[in-house]
Amino acid sequence: EALEYFVKAWEKLASRYRGIPNDQVSFDLLNEPSPSRFSLDRYVQVMKAAIAAIHRIDPQRFIMIDGWDWGDTPIEELAGIPLVGQSMRGYHPRELTHYPNFYEDKGTPAAWPCIDRNGRLFDQGDAGVVCARMGGIFGAHRHAGALRRMRRMGKGPA
Repeated sequence: EALEYFVKAWEKLASRYRGIPNDQVSFDLLNEPSPSRFSLDRYVQVMKAAIAAIHRIDPQRFIMIDGWDWGDTPIEELAGIPLVGQSMRGYHPRELTHYPNFYEDKGTPAAWPCIDRNGRLFDQGDAGVVCARMGGIFGAHRHAGALRRMRRMGKGPA
């Protein structure tokens, strides 16, 4: 079963890196879990099993898990587990942060105002704040294209 394989893979990594300080090695178990792949209940079950297995082998290992829905939503069921943190994303609005990917297949240029996949409305003023936050908090190196577009529009960080 996939759960057993996943847990065994993390057990091997935990054994391999056991005792190496957390400031040198930490684990991020699964990148950007999505409801299009599996249910939240299943994700919680898999994360709890992997966390328990890793901590049986290396009780002091720090483990990072990604929030639900591509890392957008904290997972209450996994909060408070010792030596486990939750990683979140700042992909709002995705139509901007992932441009041109959202539009390439549709042949449609990005336009303002922007209505995101959840029906939220963003105007150009909102986008400058979003990009500045992403660049400052979530790492400008990952969002350089969006930041360049915002600067050209006079809305992004200098």
